[in-house]
Amino acid sequence: MKPLLVGLVLPALLPLGVFVANYQQVPAATFTYIFVFAAINPFFEEVFWRGVLNQLPISRVKRQVTSALLFSFSHYFLWGSYWLSNPKILIPTCITTFIMGWCWMWFYQRDGRLLYPVLSHMAVDVFNLSIAVFMGIDLVGAR
Repeated sequence: MKPLLVGLVLPALLPLGVFVANYQQVPAATFTYIFVFAAINPFFEEVFWRGVLNQLPISRVKRQVTSALLFSFSHYFLWGSYWLSNPKILIPTCITTFIMGWCWMWFYQRDGRLLYPVLSHMAVDVFNLSIAVFMGIDLVGAR
């Protein structure tokens, strides 16, 4: 039960509180785009950030840290221009993506399958992209 909590549930819970408090601010049509993205993106990210990086010729813990750091910084570069204009978001997002990346790599190393990190990542993407929308980030050009 502990591995399931640490590797799957904890990362998905990080954005849940903000999502629940504000989901009504996300236009219904935007949820379609969010769900399509969340159904596709996690597979590719998990294959690379966990699957490929778990093959690095370094210790298990160093692979966890490396994967989590690179995963976090990739999100910094993806959202960097927005974050730089909103510094209150930069540090929490880097911290939470680092925690998620570490948890998913840890769970992948224990379980040997990407299925559960992908499912957890899907939930996180739905919550986070919804948060981005009600924070005013136009994800699909709909506003």
